[in-house]
Amino acid sequence: MFLDDKLYQHTTSKEITVSLHFESLMNELYKITEDHFKPKLNAGMSYVQGRVMMDTVFNGWKLFINRLDKDKHPFAKLIKEASYEVQFMNNPELAKIYNKGK
Repeated sequence: MFLDDKLYQHTTSKEITVSLHFESLMNELYKITEDHFKPKLNAGMSYVQGRVMMDTVFNGWKLFINRLDKDKHPFAKLIKEASYEVQFMNNPELAKIYNKGK
């Protein structure tokens, strides 16, 4: 199953009534994302290969968010603002490693 499908199915199956539910959902979505791509990481990867893999993850999130937007999901905007790419790039060390692959 593609990452965007996993994220979409998980999100649409959740009932979010309080902010704590939303925080929990986001943590679950990050975990799903990491479980999806971490098995593909290996010590012999080049920076470019790692960047391509992360671009694929970021694109999966964009597809997921676009689907939420299309369905007019009430939390699409909040999920977009806290997307995996946003969180990843807000970490200076991860952003530095990612940018080495350019």
